[in-house]
Amino acid sequence: MKRYASALDHGHEAFAIMDELGSRRGQAHTLDTLGNVHLQLGEPDPATDYFRRALTAFRETGERSGQAWSINGLGEAAQLSGDPTAALDLHLEALTIATQDGNRHQQARCHAFMGRAHQALGATDAARNHFEQAYLIYTELGMPEVDEMRAHLSGLPAG
Repeated sequence: MKRYASALDHGHEAFAIMDELGSRRGQAHTLDTLGNVHLQLGEPDPATDYFRRALTAFRETGERSGQAWSINGLGEAAQLSGDPTAALDLHLEALTIATQDGNRHQQARCHAFMGRAHQALGATDAARNHFEQAYLIYTELGMPEVDEMRAHLSGLPAG
């Protein structure tokens, strides 16, 4: 936990620097990172706040990839808060942006998160479909998340 506290301190310092420099894009990325640290700490409420603020900044700068990252973060926070239905809606919104922009890595993340949300809702077939999509994209990109998707798929009941 000490490392996360340090990460939060550094994140706040980075935000102050970006603010001083007038870098709205830098602020957006820093806010998104702070949201992710709070997710790792199991704190969905502050994570949600940071992701919302990051999303606003990304929209102001027109950075669509960042928007998808923050929307996915909001979905993760919703899932952590026990609302997989809201998580699904958010991940679908992020997937739409990622697909329009051709961002394969973000598409894989969306599918992985949607798989988790469907799994939490007991929708095994839908979960399998999304985990398979994530697996295929991560494989295509040569990313280590392939192993995580393989584990999710093997943990699902046969269907």
